[in-house]
Amino acid sequence: YIYQDAPLQTWLQFRQDYLDELMRSEGRGFFCGSSCCGKCRKMDILYRCKECSGGEMLCDQCMVEEHSLLPLHIVEEWTGRFFRRVRLATMGLRVQLGHRPGEVCSSSHHGHKDFIVLHVNGIHQVAIDFCGCHQRADHWRQLMRFRWYPATPISPQTCATFEVLRLFQTLNLQGKITAYDFYQGLCRLTDGYGTEALPDRLPSFMLMEQEWRNLLLLKRGARGLDPSGVKGTRQGSLAVDCRACPIPGVNLPQGWEHAAKKQAWLYRLLLAQDANFRLKGRLRSSSVVDISLSNGLAYFVEDRAYKAFLYSRKDEEDDLSNCVPFNALAKANNKSAKCLANTGVGGVCCGRHECIRPNGLGDLQKGERYRNMDYIFLASIICIQLLALVSSYDIGCQWSINFWERMNDMPENLQLSESIQNIEFVVPAFHLEAHIESCKPLFSPRFIRWLAQTEFEAIERIWAILNGAASSTKEMRPGHRRDTLDDFVGYANWMKTIRLGRRTSLLKKLVVAIPACLDHRAALAGFEKNLEKEAPEVFAEWVKMYEAWDESDDRAIDCPFVAPRQEMTIGEVRLRLTQKEQERGVTSIRGRDDSGECAFIVLGMDIEVQQAQLQADLKKSKHATHLQRAELEDRRSSLYRRIQRLRDLQGHLMPDLRLKLNITEQTFRGRRSESETIPLHLPSSLPPGIRATTCSVDLIDTEQQLREAEAYDALESLRNQLRTKTFMSRYKISNITGQRTNTRAQELLGRVEGRLQLLKLRYRRARAAVMSLLGEDGWNDRGLGSKLLELKDEDVRGLSDAVLKEADKASVEFARQKAASGNATLATTRTLKQYPEKQQKMSWIWRAVQIHDDGSDPGFNDALRMEWAKAKARAARWTEEVELVYEEMRRTIEYCRWRAKWWESQSAARTDVSPELADGLSVYALEHADLERRMERDLESRWEAVRSRARALMDSNFEEKTGDNTSGGSTTMPPQPETVFLNLRDLQVLVDDEGGDEEVEADDEDEDDDH
Repeated sequence: YIYQDAPLQTWLQFRQDYLDELMRSEGRGFFCGSSCCGKCRKMDILYRCKECSGGEMLCDQCMVEEHSLLPLHIVEEWTGRFFRRVRLATMGLRVQLGHRPGEVCSSSHHGHKDFIVLHVNGIHQVAIDFCGCHQRADHWRQLMRFRWYPATPISPQTCATFEVLRLFQTLNLQGKITAYDFYQGLCRLTDGYGTEALPDRLPSFMLMEQEWRNLLLLKRGARGLDPSGVKGTRQGSLAVDCRACPIPGVNLPQGWEHAAKKQAWLYRLLLAQDANFRLKGRLRSSSVVDISLSNGLAYFVEDRAYKAFLYSRKDEEDDLSNCVPFNALAKANNKSAKCLANTGVGGVCCGRHECIRPNGLGDLQKGERYRNMDYIFLASIICIQLLALVSSYDIGCQWSINFWERMNDMPENLQLSESIQNIEFVVPAFHLEAHIESCKPLFSPRFIRWLAQTEFEAIERIWAILNGAASSTKEMRPGHRRDTLDDFVGYANWMKTIRLGRRTSLLKKLVVAIPACLDHRAALAGFEKNLEKEAPEVFAEWVKMYEAWDESDDRAIDCPFVAPRQEMTIGEVRLRLTQKEQERGVTSIRGRDDSGECAFIVLGMDIEVQQAQLQADLKKSKHATHLQRAELEDRRSSLYRRIQRLRDLQGHLMPDLRLKLNITEQTFRGRRSESETIPLHLPSSLPPGIRATTCSVDLIDTEQQLREAEAYDALESLRNQLRTKTFMSRYKISNITGQRTNTRAQELLGRVEGRLQLLKLRYRRARAAVMSLLGEDGWNDRGLGSKLLELKDEDVRGLSDAVLKEADKASVEFARQKAASGNATLATTRTLKQYPEKQQKMSWIWRAVQIHDDGSDPGFNDALRMEWAKAKARAARWTEEVELVYEEMRRTIEYCRWRAKWWESQSAARTDVSPELADGLSVYALEHADLERRMERDLESRWEAVRSRARALMDSNFEEKTGDNTSGGSTTMPPQPETVFLNLRDLQVLVDDEGGDEEVEADDEDEDDDH
């Protein structure tokens, strides 16, 4: 298998032969030694064409005849010793325009003597003849009919072939290659040694490519087919539609507007919006001088009306956030740098399929001001006639507060239609983690009904695509920049469209959703059956609470996903400290907002958690695969980068630390290979003398407050993990049998145990830090000795160990009998040590929790209710995902069907045109109608199997059916709890949902981060 598995090893055996063949092609090849023309056999100076296959040697006359329609081929003259490049124009080739191939105009006249054509193989100087007879057309038209695009319609002297413009556009959109680099590439193809003085046609090329982009935008938008032409183009009509989103009159069923509430949610538009501060634009020229050719016709809003609205409003006052301090609000009226016309771009896209909405982009002049985002949001939805929308925004908890009041201040043409009866606001799932706890259940797409598995981070993936063009578009003039970004967005939308039917989009979503839906519904059924059996009254109250919250638009009512908490969380302490820093006017490093004292300590605490996790994983990696080891090295590198960022902040906040520690800079920075053990030198870890001289009082106080909150957080997480372990152990004992399922359950319990170990370390670390910072007197004065006790291994146990020890009850009893009889063995002694009598006492970690007289723990009920509510929400979201993806598939197919009919109807829409133009219009329209029908058939065949499966599940109310029974029919098999937990899916989900202490490292250079 060496040929398939090691192709380069195979090729190495032929490398010399390949090189020899390459060198042979530099010579005359088959014509070596021949001195006569290969066509007319005349003895003369010979030439060869590098573009034509075969390398035939011809005389100048034959070469010109062969290339009468190939004037841009590269020809070389044989000097007797080597080949030298020559122009076909100097050999007598003249290109006749305005006539059929082979015809010569009787009244032709020469074009410019230095006429330049840019082609995919270089820059060419050609000799052309324009038609001057009775059938003549304008010079620019004659060039276009020869598929050469003129740089100007008036006396053109430079052209680019359609092929080179199409090639550049494709490479620019796919590979982000700039016009400058592409043009320099053409120069190198033309003259690799740089000895020839090539004409500078870069400005002309950039002008042509901007016009070319706009023409293709109009062509693909069918403006050439419409009798009203370019002037009749409506705002946003050139944008590529998202076919899977609901479009009234196109892909929605008849009577959709009258659908019942449980069906109407399928016809909502799910939107995601955000700002991107990498897509800047420098202050170059103006929109008056450099106009946008697609101004408002595609993705960017119409510039004049947009700016008129912005300039008519005063700067917004700084909004006081009732959540975390957002950069989006704090910097709303600030510019990030000088000499910028635009600080970034605001955008709106569909939240599920990552397509930018028509008129869904707008430039930002300062920060992420509400007026900008309001205008862009309304411009993107004003053309739709739906009844309900869902809007996602990373600061949606603040943006939604006065949304409807701000709408009254918008231009009349952007006022929402009366048909839109409801807009629901959410926060993207990943961004939600940075919000305060009270925001999470209110704006979480995981908890709110009818959002399926939409995480609303689609706009971030679009930014990732567009950011590749940021460096080049930043330097462009305003009109050219907007046109280029319009083209990039159109390309991105089209790529998403053609991938809808592939494994990466709707097909994959449904394939994943069906088993996930069944698993979560079955797990929930088993979960609820046990709850009804053990505590029917309590469970009934939970159901009422969940349904009331789920069906109510008022999120202020009791939420089943949260539990009461007494101590301040680390997030709340961080918010309070950050606000105090702002009041004190703490300076930042290099203009960063995340360089204050609080951010520094939090970063250090996060790194400690990552170090502990990495150390634990490295200990278990003895038999890891190569891929697993590579992942560990990636984590080590990521951790090292965060430590270096900590060191930079340390140099700002603790400038004398390294000198006081008397260590070198290299030792201070540490090694990447030792990232998990590099000491961080936070204030709490320093000796008191060094701490007093290197740390400010505010920095010490900041760490003390955060560490105290961390200790309480760790205790709360410990209790929750122990509750989860208790519940899982109880269920394992009662329901799981068999070696395979017991092994799987034990693995899950092992994962919980691993988290308990990390939480123990975290608590001990936090407690030691508080003791170090406060000292013995401060520790006693605050009374923390009775709250934050020393945590021993035997203290980490559940409220009642009876359930946990049930599995080992027999072995413990047997061991006690053995010990009483004096026949104790090593095994029985180990068992008794593992389960000592003193463990019958309640651990101190539960003293902070109110315990009923009967020993029950209401916190256990709260934790269990939360897990049940989350399990119910997960099952509901996965069920909705199946229904929604099925509907999206139907809409996509229906759109293809509608679009094919629409193209056919446009094929003869223009009647007052020449036969040649009418033929081109008809061919283009009918070709696209055929392509749409082919796409329709492809999607139907590709999706049929999985759609049939989904349809059967929906018809059966998502209950699995098994056929071939004794009666010949099919019977519905309700989910059984034994079956549910035999495959352990719910237990695994419960473990996964705890979240752990894993951290997601943000890109330090990401200017889109709002938190």
